[in-house]
Amino acid sequence: SRESSGLSDGSSKENSRPSDSSADSVQTEILKELKKTSESINKKSKSTDNVSLTMLSAIKEIVSTYTKVESNKVMRMMQDLYINSQSNLIKQLMLTTDELKDLNLSEGSPRCQAMIRENAQLLENVAFLRARVAELQKANEEMEKIKKENLALRARIKELEK
Repeated sequence: SRESSGLSDGSSKENSRPSDSSADSVQTEILKELKKTSESINKKSKSTDNVSLTMLSAIKEIVSTYTKVESNKVMRMMQDLYINSQSNLIKQLMLTTDELKDLNLSEGSPRCQAMIRENAQLLENVAFLRARVAELQKANEEMEKIKKENLALRARIKELEK
């Protein structure tokens, strides 16, 4: 069977991956960018406008870099998810195909004949159980009638005892 053919679940691969080192490299890049920016700010501290513009452009660059890295991570995860889902779909279709081949349900096959006999037996059991349920419902209705009569007789006895 294909279950034992070594195809592993894609989601387990996803969970067992080591953490992405790109997050560390992004933080390193951000720190380097921040150091460069602060050095350039110190050198150009003569004019407040230049400092503000330099800070603004440095912040924009940091945000842009971080956004690119994060969007790449999201795209990789989406691709992995798509590949895993396609893999699982293919595995399920292959298993279903194998199961259908194993059934070999031609009308003259012994397996088909056995299933037909089992179906007939089950139908007989259902008919018997329906009849038994009807009997039990009648008995239950009679018991309810007897209980009501019993309650009425008890009430009548209490009235007569007074």
